[in-house]
Amino acid sequence: MLRAVTKTRDAQLYSICTTTYNCVQVVEKSLRSIIENANTSEMEFVVCDSESSDGTPQIIAKFSKFFRKMKITSRKSTRGEGRQIAFLNSTGQYIIRVDLDTIYNRSWREFLKWHAENLPTFAIETYGSGIFPRKLVQAVGGWKGLNTAEDVDLCFKLARIGRIKWSTLITGYNLALLRTWEKIPSWAERWRRELVLFRDFMAIHMITLRQCVIQQRYNPFLTLFDLIARIYASTMPGIVNVRELNRDIVDSNMIELPIEGYRGRESWWRWDFLSDTSIHSQVKDCIICGYPVCLSEKYCPKCVSILKEENLLQEAGLPPS
Repeated sequence: MLRAVTKTRDAQLYSICTTTYNCVQVVEKSLRSIIENANTSEMEFVVCDSESSDGTPQIIAKFSKFFRKMKITSRKSTRGEGRQIAFLNSTGQYIIRVDLDTIYNRSWREFLKWHAENLPTFAIETYGSGIFPRKLVQAVGGWKGLNTAEDVDLCFKLARIGRIKWSTLITGYNLALLRTWEKIPSWAERWRRELVLFRDFMAIHMITLRQCVIQQRYNPFLTLFDLIARIYASTMPGIVNVRELNRDIVDSNMIELPIEGYRGRESWWRWDFLSDTSIHSQVKDCIICGYPVCLSEKYCPKCVSILKEENLLQEAGLPPS
């Protein structure tokens, strides 16, 4: 059972920062998992909500008594903009990145402890969460206005200055309930989101117009779609170009955390953002572990079994076993 906490010390060490949009189905369980696995009585919680219409901010506000401080800002924004707004409104020496469509586990608790005791001057990114010294976020300019790959942009900039480690430890189960097309009734909105997705991909990859044409084998519709996305991407300055980076940059900064728990796909980050495969793939990644699944699925069989063990099938939108 959760208990209210007493807010005492003045020193602010950790700020949990996040951005939200219409995640009412899972936000309460996500917050409970955070409170159960972190010393939130000494932590600040900062969220930028992108003008949710389902009551998400109101649910979040009910949990303010479990944190040392809580700040909720409402502003229509991309996920990258939302993360940056939350960061700028925070005061902690360390920023803990979370998503409120994610349920956090015991490995996340141990991850936070391990970072403080072993690599406090480095940023570490795991499957589900990340922790970043404030000075490092400031040094690379924070999060940019991407709606996808916003964390990748930040992490690769930290990699360029040699201050990040990646881990395959799964610290949370991303349920992503509102990121599937069936949740979006408007076809215009679906294609708008698809355009933003490819805009961000091309901004990260710096894909040229010529490459767009060749990759789509001169398919008129897909080529036109990609060209629009490429032009759109050119309006976004300050995004890292991953193609200029060493392809081993992720592998060389991988770290095996001595924490018991599930592991994700070791090459997920490199595969997603450094591969030369067509951007219109016939497979996608499991949203928990990163292993390939067919386009009609969200989770791989292993992660379905994990969700069953954790009693999260309903929250994940899966039928009961």
